[in-house]
Amino acid sequence: MSKRPHSRHKILICGMLPPPYFGHSMVYEVLMATEFAEQNDITFLDLHFWSYAQHKQLTVTKLGKMLWYLAHYTYLIATRRPKYVIYAISFDVLPFWKDLLFCGVGILLGRRVILHDMGQYAGQLYDTGGPVRRPALTWLMANVTGILVLGRSQREIYIRLVPKEKIWIGRGAVVDSQRLFPETTSTSKPPATDSARVLSLAFVSVSKGIWTSMRALPAVIAKFPRVTFEFAGPFESEALRNELLAFVSEYNLGQHVIFSGYVENALVRTQKYRAADVFLFPSNRDAFSLVLLHAIAEGLPVVSTVEGAIPEIVEDGNTGFLIAKGDSAALSDRLCQLLGDAELRRRMGRAAREKYLNEFTPQRFAERLEKLLQQVEDR
Repeated sequence: MSKRPHSRHKILICGMLPPPYFGHSMVYEVLMATEFAEQNDITFLDLHFWSYAQHKQLTVTKLGKMLWYLAHYTYLIATRRPKYVIYAISFDVLPFWKDLLFCGVGILLGRRVILHDMGQYAGQLYDTGGPVRRPALTWLMANVTGILVLGRSQREIYIRLVPKEKIWIGRGAVVDSQRLFPETTSTSKPPATDSARVLSLAFVSVSKGIWTSMRALPAVIAKFPRVTFEFAGPFESEALRNELLAFVSEYNLGQHVIFSGYVENALVRTQKYRAADVFLFPSNRDAFSLVLLHAIAEGLPVVSTVEGAIPEIVEDGNTGFLIAKGDSAALSDRLCQLLGDAELRRRMGRAAREKYLNEFTPQRFAERLEKLLQQVEDR
């Protein structure tokens, strides 16, 4: 838990800080280092439920944590008396009930609760809900002050659940790695195509499109026999790891494919981006991926999918290419187009860097959130 001196808004933020380093925790790490945190009276309640090993699993340890966090949360509301509670909500089935309990307590204690949704699955949760969950979700939507979402596509999801004036686009941000590690910044990529490197940095899982990538590789490697593909991130399961290694062996891809594992710190992550010529992220299920922001901050052209708010980060034909989910043939074509044209990579990389600076820096994130809260104050 961390506190900031009083200024304009008195806020209790309920989320998660690293480690582990993943989307939710990194968003709040960035936010707590901005002027927004310095200029407001913020108490941060670090709710550490999530882990790679126990993702979406109900355990006795998690239940014990929930009771302790709930008691501490109630104590903070009673003693700190924040005007706003910003709560990072999940719309998976099991976490929703925990989130409903916390948000319900805040609402009943007279706080203005703002949901921070870093996903896009509220509609699915409502549509699959029964006679208990659907009314519970309806009650929550009716009683929150607002919902902070990551992009226009998520906003459309909520319009049927809550009045549109309650839905705000906040987006996310990442620290500018070129300023964080200027001593290793490279202003241009090598023009050679015969030894190009493609990076994918994500959870190695079916939902992140790993099979879309793998099935595209043989055609790309046939055309560019010295290309290397690095997949950085933990495996979803041991079974998937074995399936992927078997695929690599079957198609004789061993000299071209690297599974480098979990990236532990920002310097190593940045070095991987700077060693790459193209960033690959063919996700099947995503809302707003921070790995794409890291890529465009480093001036990398991106090949990704039309999913969630990704088209608001990657402009097709300008900062990279977008394909349909699961379309390995299109992915192969776009990778070959980029790997075979160094000038196209440079042009898209420059446009990507400019888009990052204009829209996705921590300063822009803080300005958006401050403006949204001020609009609530002015109601």
